[in-house]
Amino acid sequence: MCQNVSPWHQQEGESEEYYQYFRLYLDQPAPRNLKQVAETAKRHYGHIRRCATQQKWKKRARAWDERVELAEDTAILDEVAQTAKAHLSVLRTARHLATENIKKLREKAKDTKKPTISAKDTIQILKEVISLERLIVGQATERVARQDTVDLSRLSSDQVWALKEALQVARGDAPSAEQSPDVADD
Repeated sequence: MCQNVSPWHQQEGESEEYYQYFRLYLDQPAPRNLKQVAETAKRHYGHIRRCATQQKWKKRARAWDERVELAEDTAILDEVAQTAKAHLSVLRTARHLATENIKKLREKAKDTKKPTISAKDTIQILKEVISLERLIVGQATERVARQDTVDLSRLSSDQVWALKEALQVARGDAPSAEQSPDVADD
């Protein structure tokens, strides 16, 4: 048997019997239980516990659980991507239809007939479709200006200076030594 086998496969030097005990352990839902393995295998608990310790069942089971979790996460991400792709296709069709309707409205404006969807409604539909389309592809759908007011009156002058210096550092403007109130004049 190859030494580079996955931890949940039969390991080199591990008998078929011991590997089957491990499989009983591995196939249990969390939290796994050695007593249950002993009962199922009709073996003494001490024997199963020694086997589990020697063959590092907890570590191997943890590796299996991580692999299963990764596979589940990958499947979820694939499903999310497929759903987003389907939604994007629908939205692009809706955008195309709204655009076509705008063209038809231009043509009908020459006639006296009233269109079935108004220009205002078509533009609103187009705005919604574009907003959803941008959301799906990860682009901003709106800009939000945020203005927080902070009462600095409860801060000491040292705290205000420290805050000012922290903001300068965050903006990439390093404060100079002469700006700090605790630097003595020479």
